[in-house]
Amino acid sequence: MIAALKGPGEVEVEILMTRQAHKGSFLVIEGPDDSRFWGPRVPEGQCEIVVGGGKPAVVGAIQRLDKCSFQGAVGLVDNDCDRLQNLQPLSPNLVYTDVRDLEGVLFRSSALSKVLAEYGDATSIKRFEARGETVMEALLKRALPLGRLRWLSYKLGKDLNFKHLKPAQFMDEKTWTFDEQALFDAVDSQNRLPLQPQLQVELAALTCSDPWQACQGHDLVDILGVGLCQVLGNRNPGRKKIGAVLRAGLESHEFTALQLYQDLRTWETTNSPYRILK
Repeated sequence: MIAALKGPGEVEVEILMTRQAHKGSFLVIEGPDDSRFWGPRVPEGQCEIVVGGGKPAVVGAIQRLDKCSFQGAVGLVDNDCDRLQNLQPLSPNLVYTDVRDLEGVLFRSSALSKVLAEYGDATSIKRFEARGETVMEALLKRALPLGRLRWLSYKLGKDLNFKHLKPAQFMDEKTWTFDEQALFDAVDSQNRLPLQPQLQVELAALTCSDPWQACQGHDLVDILGVGLCQVLGNRNPGRKKIGAVLRAGLESHEFTALQLYQDLRTWETTNSPYRILK
């Protein structure tokens, strides 16, 4: 079954059926990109990766398995806005990313410098950063308005259509600037959140000490892609190529320093003899 179509029940059945032949552990993840990251990092033959159809499918499947006292399965999901909302994990068999999502984890590592080295232009990047803002800082600044919108939509339980709010719609490729007013106008047109100026008041009230908790990884990828076209270089690698370099660019010492790594090691200790990590 295509991963995007899997619900909690389908994921649970897949694990229960696979258990007949596989006696090791199961790492349940949200999507194919996650699988590309985790594939080289799990012990072959001892841990089976199962791709769910998004976070609800992973969380739901783990909760179903908990009810039948299944042993050896752990779900790894994006934190999304859960930490911002002070929500607690729904199962001891769920592990969450350190920041909003896996791409965010990679962006704040040395993997970003590898993307810039591969697709950027060193002179252009140096010229940009000479203005007093690093590329990483600029990415966060441009992604935060969308991050706050996702947070507010989550908080209010509103289904804002972000497929029609792509970062590139609000970016000037020549200057790599973000038009927040155009974003707010586009949100108003959906009529799903409070209208301006109340919208801006509510967004301004959503403050957090760590912007990585709010900024979505795909937004960061798309915004970086726009920057690489002219301001940071002269190439347009696209989301897939940027994502591939990010996944491969995380150093081993950075990986083992992550909280999610520590949480998975703790899970292994609690659920011996099942192993998730090499």
